[in-house]
Amino acid sequence: MTTRLFQLLSIMTLVMVISLGQAMDVFADGKIRLTSGNNTVTITDQDFIGNVTADERPDANNVNGIVQTNQQLGNMDLVLTATSFTKLNSGTVSMVMFDHDIVAASSGASDLLYEFTDTGFIGEALSCKNFGGGTTGGTVNYTVYIDSNNQEFAQTQKLFESNHAGLISIDLVGFITPGSPFSVTVVSDIQHQGAVTTSHDIVVECTSTVAGELLPINTQSLMLGALGMSLTWLVPVVASIGGAAAYITYRKI
Repeated sequence: MTTRLFQLLSIMTLVMVISLGQAMDVFADGKIRLTSGNNTVTITDQDFIGNVTADERPDANNVNGIVQTNQQLGNMDLVLTATSFTKLNSGTVSMVMFDHDIVAASSGASDLLYEFTDTGFIGEALSCKNFGGGTTGGTVNYTVYIDSNNQEFAQTQKLFESNHAGLISIDLVGFITPGSPFSVTVVSDIQHQGAVTTSHDIVVECTSTVAGELLPINTQSLMLGALGMSLTWLVPVVASIGGAAAYITYRKI
């Protein structure tokens, strides 16, 4: 009787922690910020209305984890198409996986500062990759930043930087220990001197290098089903609950 009660309480604890972690992660939405000349607009994942007065534009994609916009911006008739993928569509809270597709065409001399940010990532020691490519009729400076204070668009610690003219080709690796939770921001600074186009598809990935690091909460629902009957032999142990996510690990009984 005591064993059955203990197992039931263990399962209830697991479900509660999963629910808490999922609820926390919902509010960590990716955002695109675009600046051209004196014009700046922001697009937030899952905001389908926007606010013109506050220079907020609606998300053109209804899938959670994908932010998309198609619009003109700036005085030089710069036409922009940008799609960014992040959690919950691509990657998890413990595995950064950004994918950015941008097409920017101008009818004259123009500049575009494209920024994408997401918060609430976890992990103490990360192995990171920055790769992708494209072409530009102007120049592109591409940078990736980490912020241990978990702030949107913060450019605190530079992880990657590359400069391009003509062909865009990126293949970089790096290592960082940001602390949790942290935010990731990418910046593509595009400069056009005439009627030209920039198009690139660039990926940023970061995964934990710590052996046995506690699993992120958003994987536990998958583990619950996979463990099945074996769950009766495992006890969930709450290790920590922070502002971005909760962690659990297991020990045998």
